[in-house]
This record gives sequence, C-alpha cells and structure tokens, in this order.
Amino acid sequence: MQGKEASFVKRFKHTLSQTERYVLSLRYSDELTPREIGLVLDMSTRTIDHVLLDLRERARSTVRGDRIFSPRN
Repeated sequence: MQGKEASFVKRFKHTLSQTERYVLSLRYSDELTPREIGLVLDMSTRTIDHVLLDLRERARSTVRGDRIFSPRN
C-alpha cells in the first residue's frame, strides 16, 4: 500500500465506531460472511449488509474528497 493510501486507511479507521471496526475485521480479516458476522455480533444479516454498504459508500466519498485516486472520466 502506498503512503497516501495507508494514510487514508488510518484516518478512515479512526472515524469508525467499534461495531463498524468489528464488522470490517470479521469480514476482511477473518473472511466471515455477513450471516456469520451477524451470528457473532447478534445482529441481523440485513443490518450487517447495510453496515458494509454504508462503509463502502463512506470510503468512496472520502477517497474522492481527498483525491487519493484520480477521478474516472
């Protein structure tokens, strides 16, 4: 990961709630499915899907705002 991207990830991570950090960790580090994450965190699969979608959208808008990646034409 390049310096700019690593810096973004660190800054973005600090904006997350504890639950959001757990969801990301379980999804991408432990490679659990949304259903499995829901069982671990006692949340519905639909809620986990919503959290993941929201995090993706927030990350994209933050990246665009920081101009870390060049915008697509």
